[in-house]
Amino acid sequence: MQITKKLWEEIKPGEIFKVVTTRFQEFHEPLKETLKFVCIRSQDTFSSSWAIYCQRPHMSDQYIADHGDKVHFEDIILSICPCDPEVLKMYRH
Repeated sequence: MQITKKLWEEIKPGEIFKVVTTRFQEFHEPLKETLKFVCIRSQDTFSSSWAIYCQRPHMSDQYIADHGDKVHFEDIILSICPCDPEVLKMYRH
């Protein structure tokens, strides 16, 4: 499901709105490692930014949101969380 501006407005500040566990072949082929990706909206009520963090799948969603590695590549961002261009502009790099 694509995140549109209308859907975005329903997501509360600080909310984890999507979790995906997967392995990207082009990046993880030598390691064959699966990662958990957590999409979270900024906790700041005045900000409409969001980010995706990743870590090993056995970690809790909240731990990954607080301590995971931030995803910066747009192709990975869009494959984890398909969104319209307006929502993508709000991604916090």
